[in-house]
Amino acid sequence: MPESLSFGIEPITCHAWNKDRTKLAISPNSPEVHIYQLERGEWKLEEILKEHDLKVTGIDWAPKTNRIVTCSADRNAYVWTIQEGKWKPTLVLLRINRAATCVRWSPLENKFAVGSGARLISVCYFEKENDWWVSKHIKKPIRSTVTCGWVHSVSFSSSGDRIAWVGHDSSISVADASKGNSVTVVRTDFLPFLACLWVSENAIVAAGHGCCPMLFEVDNNSKVHYSGKLDASLKKEAAGISAMKKFQSLDRQARTETNDTSLETLHQNAITNLCLHTGTKACAVKFSTGGVDGLIGIWDFKSIQLRELQLCSVESACRSNPTALVTVYIEEKRLTFEKNSSRPHTGLPGQRRNCALSSKLLESLRNLKFVREELIEHLKETPLEKLITKDLDLDCLVLRPLNCLQNTVGLVDFLQDWVENGVMAFHKQHSFVFFLMKYMAFAFKPEEYISLGPATVTDALKYFCERSDLPAGKLWCRNSSIILQPPQSFYAISNQRQAAFYYPEMDVLDLEELRHNPMFITLATEI
Repeated sequence: MPESLSFGIEPITCHAWNKDRTKLAISPNSPEVHIYQLERGEWKLEEILKEHDLKVTGIDWAPKTNRIVTCSADRNAYVWTIQEGKWKPTLVLLRINRAATCVRWSPLENKFAVGSGARLISVCYFEKENDWWVSKHIKKPIRSTVTCGWVHSVSFSSSGDRIAWVGHDSSISVADASKGNSVTVVRTDFLPFLACLWVSENAIVAAGHGCCPMLFEVDNNSKVHYSGKLDASLKKEAAGISAMKKFQSLDRQARTETNDTSLETLHQNAITNLCLHTGTKACAVKFSTGGVDGLIGIWDFKSIQLRELQLCSVESACRSNPTALVTVYIEEKRLTFEKNSSRPHTGLPGQRRNCALSSKLLESLRNLKFVREELIEHLKETPLEKLITKDLDLDCLVLRPLNCLQNTVGLVDFLQDWVENGVMAFHKQHSFVFFLMKYMAFAFKPEEYISLGPATVTDALKYFCERSDLPAGKLWCRNSSIILQPPQSFYAISNQRQAAFYYPEMDVLDLEELRHNPMFITLATEI
């Protein structure tokens, strides 16, 4: 789930982070720049920079020199430096007669560029002889306002070979200098994008009036493909009405009730700016979004990308159940592999890239089948007796064949009366499976996420058994038996440590815990 930071109700025009992400500079749609300091988990206002006369339109924070540059509609730019514990401004001579619209430091942080409505770019540098910042102009062949008009945002990739831009016609375009300056334009059905950012050499995040960051991937032929919405972890319920209560209303009264007017996204209004938070454009770990709703969202890109890494569990399922056919149903985005490619790196200290997952490896799994179709179409059109034989999600490693588990769901130890959907095995004719499929089809919203988690299974199980508690042991629900396994009967890895699934070697602490658990002595010995 992305982290949300609220700084009032005013729109956030632009924002920037310092080197270690302990300070944040924002402009609340005003001539001011607010500097916030992270103290004991809370963001506290440290200082307000007041020098501009009109709305601040751009902020950039140099990580090495710790200098802030700002530009404004007042046609001025300032370089801010720390002197005696306070931010002191130095005026920059831009020599423009229209509003400044954007500003960015150079990689060496000895220059910065300012775009403007004066149909030119001011490249600014420090003149030691006169102790001031001066500028030189780039005029040709610019014929309109920089970063304004139909093109809302431009971003270079880490290598500099590719440039992406988004337009007011809801399009995203990529030009590739390494492919003869080829240009690919994709016109989407979404609301117009206002910002774009490269998060790897082959991936772009775009956001705008749709209030949700979206991921686009660029293949080796420089073709752009839509991968999905990144705001997939949020699900807001209407006025306290849970999915279970809405399902009960639909089941008993053939109608649903809702009076919620809020958007089911983190941002409740347009996203106006994107900023790299952690990592580089070649391998982003986190990025941030600023919106008209006054929120700053921090998105963990690597945890989002773990969906791709779920293929590790496909391999595990195939090798642990060699006589079973493992079928993987893929959404509309394409699944491709480069020769000798490796699994994406999780960015954790000490991890190696020696766990190859290539097309050759997949071909060696004789009991594996990929089907490229939209999951929601299965939920709508496929008969239940066929649907229940499919794996809707894969997020656990299979260490043993599952035929030893019969009509079983596992409980967790960190939440009372809560089940873990990763530990679940039922006979295909069990009545709860039919009930669960109906409930999941009701609760599933493909525009928000591609799978349903333990909350949905927990609600469905409580409703099926007509009880609010879920004790360990055997339950009789609607003339069917269900075994609730206690937490000690399996070994769960929490969401905070989900990257541990993809370690080349097993974690030493995990192995020790297994060895001291009597139920896992045999398994630990084999590992």
